[in-house]
Amino acid sequence: MRSVIHELPDFGVKVTESQEDLRLGLARLKLDGAAATTELASADVPVGDNVRAYWTGALKSIHALGGPEPTNLDVFLEALRSRFAGLDGGWRPTIGKNRDFWDIEGLPYISGGGSPSKVPEPAEQPTPTQRGYDTSAPLGAGIRVGIADTPIFPSPALAGHYVDYGTGFDPDGKLGPAAGHATFIAGLVLQRAPRAVLIVQPVLDMAAHRSSWDLATGLMTFLDTDRRVDVLPLAFGTYSRDGRPPLVLTRAMERLAPYTVVLAAAGNHGEEKEPEEVEPGQLSRRTATYPAAIDGVCAVAAAKDYAGTLASFTPPALPWMQLAAPGQNVQSLYLDGNVLLRSTDTEPTPFKGWARWSGSSFAVATVAGEIARRASQGQPAREALNDILAGNAESAGIYPVHAP
Repeated sequence: MRSVIHELPDFGVKVTESQEDLRLGLARLKLDGAAATTELASADVPVGDNVRAYWTGALKSIHALGGPEPTNLDVFLEALRSRFAGLDGGWRPTIGKNRDFWDIEGLPYISGGGSPSKVPEPAEQPTPTQRGYDTSAPLGAGIRVGIADTPIFPSPALAGHYVDYGTGFDPDGKLGPAAGHATFIAGLVLQRAPRAVLIVQPVLDMAAHRSSWDLATGLMTFLDTDRRVDVLPLAFGTYSRDGRPPLVLTRAMERLAPYTVVLAAAGNHGEEKEPEEVEPGQLSRRTATYPAAIDGVCAVAAAKDYAGTLASFTPPALPWMQLAAPGQNVQSLYLDGNVLLRSTDTEPTPFKGWARWSGSSFAVATVAGEIARRASQGQPAREALNDILAGNAESAGIYPVHAP
């Protein structure tokens, strides 16, 4: 970090704030200066000719790769890498942008997706027979499942099933649909593994927003001894204009993978246009989503039924997608209260603790529950995942995805 900070003044940039995370092995720097916002090729910017040359070379290198037009920050970071490579025998520092996670339509996946509804709908409490599993059986006993999501609503049905390391459920005003997302995820896990222990660590706020840095540092708490989990379903995601995974998320997945089975939702953007029909860098139905498409993460897509048929809002089978599980019109726990489902709604919709929803978030929760169920019967969690990937969970509605 010190070496990077030392070079910044030559680019007319200074650090106004820094935060280091030793578990990630990264630091977040807040920058101020011309390079982050201005094209340094301009003679009006007061930098040296050598810095201007690095900027021009970086821009040419990025253009040579094709893709969308880079932002000035993209060019600055590449110019900085190139400067180090020139000074230090080809070595380049590991640097990247701190991307934001927003509740974008279809991304992150808490927006739901596809037909019939992209928002939750009120539902009645299902009977044990409708749930499909005997909740009195010791399925999931001794297995810990992480809930890294929005703050969790304290549903009476969850009492005794979870440990909350967040600051509690505080809506601070009107409730939006995301407010019940973590609760919905938790309910789906417990449908298959009712005796599992849920370790709740909110990494998104009530509106499902967080920067990638804050999200990644939040995930690092699952490395703490008292928060270690056997399975970690991640029901959120993002995409990048250049198709590359966010640096800090990639590092977080690398740190978590040795200790837990990490699953992530594959996305709800299957009804977008084909790549050739959109501008470079824009979302298409084949866009890679992260962290699902990061190595070491099992990407789970939403199926419309228990036969593994992909839902219409699910991207087509892509090389990084691995499993498909029920994710359309699934029913689970939700918050108890009035929810403003859409920004255009004038009146909230009342919910009484249960909802029906669609999205790949819920497919990933289902797989997490299935892994916990199997792991409680003597099979290590990673072996359970490998067994499912081999096609041995089709009777449970979970199928491997085979890209053409």
